[in-house]
Amino acid sequence: MQTFQIICCVLVGMLSLTGARREKPDTPSPDADHYDDGTHNEEYDHEVFLGGEKAAKEFEVLTEEESKRRLTVILKKVDTNSDTFIDKEELTNWVVGSLKKIDNYNAEERLKVQDRNGDGKLTWEEYNLHVFGYMPAKGHDTKSEYGKDVKRAERTFNVADKNQDGFLDSEEYLSFNNPRAVKEMEPIVIEQLLDNMDWNHDGAVALDEFLGDYFNVPGTNQAPAWVAEESELFRTQLDKNGDGYLRSSELFDWVRPDYAATAQFEADHLIKQADANKDGMLTEEEVLNKYRIFAGSRATHFGRHIRDKTFVHEEL
Repeated sequence: MQTFQIICCVLVGMLSLTGARREKPDTPSPDADHYDDGTHNEEYDHEVFLGGEKAAKEFEVLTEEESKRRLTVILKKVDTNSDTFIDKEELTNWVVGSLKKIDNYNAEERLKVQDRNGDGKLTWEEYNLHVFGYMPAKGHDTKSEYGKDVKRAERTFNVADKNQDGFLDSEEYLSFNNPRAVKEMEPIVIEQLLDNMDWNHDGAVALDEFLGDYFNVPGTNQAPAWVAEESELFRTQLDKNGDGYLRSSELFDWVRPDYAATAQFEADHLIKQADANKDGMLTEEEVLNKYRIFAGSRATHFGRHIRDKTFVHEEL
């Protein structure tokens, strides 16, 4: 899954908060995965509408008839007021649910890999054995970059362990695996952002710290175009109180995934593609006429048996 897919290693996710200075701020974009170098990514539409890569791949091997049948079932769930029309709000809400299910599913799969004894919980030792290959000794070096990485991971683990029993259950693991998406993890996310970006240790991120190190356009004294774009973003959207710094919740708001904004972009896109009469809503007929936008199918693969119970959203 390319959209909102949680990274293959939790440590990598935390390093993205705490690594070296960046060449460009990694400001989240609501439609970052929708286009690959300007080319429309059809798989993105399928995955965020159907609820993940697994469901999208199942549709790829269906006949057109079966694909449309399943879409019809889904559309009835999207149309929450049962008026036979799918408006932007209904479609946005559906995609928000899909995005969250994708994150949850990916975290569950990762927990299975890291949970060495298969008890459905993760210990700090299991995490270290999976990521580092061994359990760091107590009193290990915390000044090297490696040592700092271990310390940050342990701090995040302990904050995610809400009941402090030394284990992360499936719900707590969600917070550990993707702390940016969990409100309760805001303090640790802010702490790690400041550790990475607050060069003068004043407890806030100024514009120059936000931009980080960058190189001018080769052969010129001009900054790359993104510098002006990110500077404008900093001043007009991120620095909400206009004091010239990002502090506290402003930092967390910057990096947390905005499911609603992403879903709104996707809803606008899908309606634009399928709304034949341009009334701003979708009917079942309009969706089925453009079913490949929402799901797709490959009739040449007919014969492979797909069980409805494996569909990510619900049984169809």
